[in-house]
Amino acid sequence: MDRRKLRAVTLPKRSRGRRLLELGKDILIVCLILSAVYLAARSQLYTGLASEGTLFGQVAGFFRSEPEEVPGDVSPGAAGEAIPAVRLAVCHGVGDNGTPIRYGVQYDEETLQPITAALSSYFTEGLASASGPEELTAAQWQEALCSPGVCLDLLGAVPLDYLGADGLTESARRLALVWDGSSTTADLCYQTAEGAYYRCTTTVTWKGYLADALQSYTDNGARYAFEMDDVAYDRLSPEVLLLPDAPESTIYQAVRPLDLSSPDDRAALENAMGFRGSDYQVPGEWVIREDDELRIASDGTMHYEASESRPEMRYPTSGEGISARSAAITTAYRLAQDAVAAWCGSSESDGRIILSGVTETEDGWEITLDYTLDGAQVLFEDGRPAMEFTVEKGQITAYTIRPRCYQATEHVSRVLSERLAAAALESLRPREQLELLLFYEDSMNAMSAQWGGF
Repeated sequence: MDRRKLRAVTLPKRSRGRRLLELGKDILIVCLILSAVYLAARSQLYTGLASEGTLFGQVAGFFRSEPEEVPGDVSPGAAGEAIPAVRLAVCHGVGDNGTPIRYGVQYDEETLQPITAALSSYFTEGLASASGPEELTAAQWQEALCSPGVCLDLLGAVPLDYLGADGLTESARRLALVWDGSSTTADLCYQTAEGAYYRCTTTVTWKGYLADALQSYTDNGARYAFEMDDVAYDRLSPEVLLLPDAPESTIYQAVRPLDLSSPDDRAALENAMGFRGSDYQVPGEWVIREDDELRIASDGTMHYEASESRPEMRYPTSGEGISARSAAITTAYRLAQDAVAAWCGSSESDGRIILSGVTETEDGWEITLDYTLDGAQVLFEDGRPAMEFTVEKGQITAYTIRPRCYQATEHVSRVLSERLAAAALESLRPREQLELLLFYEDSMNAMSAQWGGF
């Protein structure tokens, strides 16, 4: 191959003063760039502009203080996780004919989860920037639900400070980010577990930001009970979400991957809860004592009692940077998830753990968790929650955990439409206003969803 010689290029010599001038320009440009990155990183805390996966995010990271190391739990509501909703409604206001333009999804985890994951960052920003709450009337709350925005139903009672609202101490059943039509930002509205309604201003920009994130969710006929003219819905709670078609519910089966007659299988469950000793059998259960006590029933139900003679706490609930209540909830979630993971072994459960309640006591809290399947709660025959935790003086002193491994079958069952179910409910309990919800009843046999009034 013919190789041609390249002519050497000689750059003209620059004077010392010229070189210093060029160097000064370069330094100034670098300073301006770094200053811009710093300001943008500080101002774009919630917008995702400085996400870790971008070059901008990597540079901006130099200007952030290093975050404190936290345990790698996967508790719902923790930073970076989707807000733990079981249903969602996106409203685009009211149309020319006076009917709302709304997209809704419920009892469909496969559709719901990606949407809540995509929208959770807006709620995270709204909760973190929420002002002091202003109480709303029921009519104002319903007006907010018909305004442009998005509403999440959490099913249980979730403390707002656990979700990231440091200044709000109530527990919410529903959260909504809505636009009043004139402000530049959306308001955070919420319904407490007791049925009170509140509104807070936030820094969540509406136009070009949250509005753009919601525009792809088009009307599918979702309505709230308070919007329906049909008398069949008169006895339903106003916030019951109704869809045109009856839901198709998956039939689930509770499986038992562990054989509790096997010492190795019991040890796997005991080790997951932090016990390393040897157990012994009494009628109907196995007991392991290490000052404190863990009892495992033949169906896998675990009962724990702390002991004052134990030199150190087995399950401390303290946490840096979060409230004591939030730390207690996080610890309860971790124990619940560890128990379910050990119970399921190599299998994976289709059940989801939700926070159903937190009650303050003299020395701490009572925390309850439950399972949901496709957004429908799993109820137990004795009427108790799936998991109960007692928190006293900075530690979990008692718990009852019923680990379950729920798996979907290939079969589905059709349930009554909401209208027919509402009519049946009204005939059975005519003088009560109830919430119409699908639920499953825990069983080792096939589990089909059914309607209930709560």
